[in-house]
Amino acid sequence: MKKHPKLETLIDKSFVDSMENEFNDLTGSWPESYYFTNAQGICTWHTTIEMQGPEPINNALAYAQSNGLVENGAMKNGKK
Repeated sequence: MKKHPKLETLIDKSFVDSMENEFNDLTGSWPESYYFTNAQGICTWHTTIEMQGPEPINNALAYAQSNGLVENGAMKNGKK
């Protein structure tokens, strides 16, 4: 969260891969990826390898904004 401190105010949960890279092996999420899930835990969007670059978070924020998930820098569900 040091890299993107505002991100902590926009998310409900964060998950970090283990040293065994199980999540990465299943999803190809390395080196930095962002995922959106619905209430059932189904992935509705994620960054792709083509989006990797210096700031993949910009792709995630653009998705959130274009889908009405973020308003004025905060989650629409009232989380700040």
